[in-house]
Amino acid sequence: MQKKPLAISVLLVISVVFSLAVAEMLARASSSTDPTQRRLMFSVPPFQLDSNGAVRYVPNRTIRTLALYDRKIEFDVSIRTNNLGFLDDIDYFPTSGVNERRYAIVGDSFTACDGDKPWIPRLRAMIAQPTIKFYNLGVSGTSIEHFYRLLKSVTAEIDFTDIVIVAISDDFKRPFWEPHVDQDQLRFCAEDLGGDCAKQPRIASLIGENASYEAITDACERTDVELAGQGNKLKSVLTRSRLVTLGVRAYGRLKSRNRLGEITESNLAFLFRIQREFPRASVYLVHVPQKSEVRKDEYQLDIERRVLGSGIEYFAALRACKWTTGMYYMHDEHPNRSGYENLCKCIAELLFQKTAQKGKGGQ
Repeated sequence: MQKKPLAISVLLVISVVFSLAVAEMLARASSSTDPTQRRLMFSVPPFQLDSNGAVRYVPNRTIRTLALYDRKIEFDVSIRTNNLGFLDDIDYFPTSGVNERRYAIVGDSFTACDGDKPWIPRLRAMIAQPTIKFYNLGVSGTSIEHFYRLLKSVTAEIDFTDIVIVAISDDFKRPFWEPHVDQDQLRFCAEDLGGDCAKQPRIASLIGENASYEAITDACERTDVELAGQGNKLKSVLTRSRLVTLGVRAYGRLKSRNRLGEITESNLAFLFRIQREFPRASVYLVHVPQKSEVRKDEYQLDIERRVLGSGIEYFAALRACKWTTGMYYMHDEHPNRSGYENLCKCIAELLFQKTAQKGKGGQ
């Protein structure tokens, strides 16, 4: 008589395990991107906090950037920063031609062009007008508050007449951070944490400029050990589970909903400060879609409604330009070569073909 309950218990356990296995497979099939498996690496510390408290790249330096998923390289590019610490193939010097339009293009990694060579030089060649100048102020991982601080910082170095904010929805959800390097680890230190950066997860690892694939995978191994609780096997298994990852992420979103709302409102306030504190500049906001938004054909945030009547000219790139998920890396969230080409063409069609005539008639 005791065998029957035991058999039922065994069948129940098998059923639960099977159900979890099926759920894990469905979770993996439902999403091609798993941010927890992303390993970002730089050959040198890429960011610095300038004298005005804004984040930009370290000037005159070649930076190798790698993104790996499950220890397979998604992209591996080397780029050069210019004299002011921005990603471009030319240096920036003060200029104030009477008939010039000088566009400060500010944004995050989509503007910096993570995963490819910067697209601002392509835009420059596409427009090809001597009275129109472009400045790439894109810095990876930044928020709207970063954009504001950077624009305030560069006013002594670049006399821009127009501000083009190339933003994705996530830019409104990020707090302001400062770069923090500890040996081979790069972290983003948020101001509201009181400077205790050691408790923050590493954003990237630092490797040699000519690091071999073996050295790169070794760095991945060290990161995996750190994230898995330094040898805790159970935690290691759980951190590799897509089902657990989705559950933790959902719980995190629920827990931080109020905090996220505060950050979004703060970033919107900084967006309006840009418009208010640069009264002589025309301000444009190009809302570029993320891969998930292209897949759903809708934005996460209704930014257009929030900026209506503010004096900021808003462009919904998701609706105005043709986007496909094939314009993004398979695993990474960033555009691939065709995606950045589309972004460059999109901005030219949305904005500069309309405003190019202003450059001919003066300010």
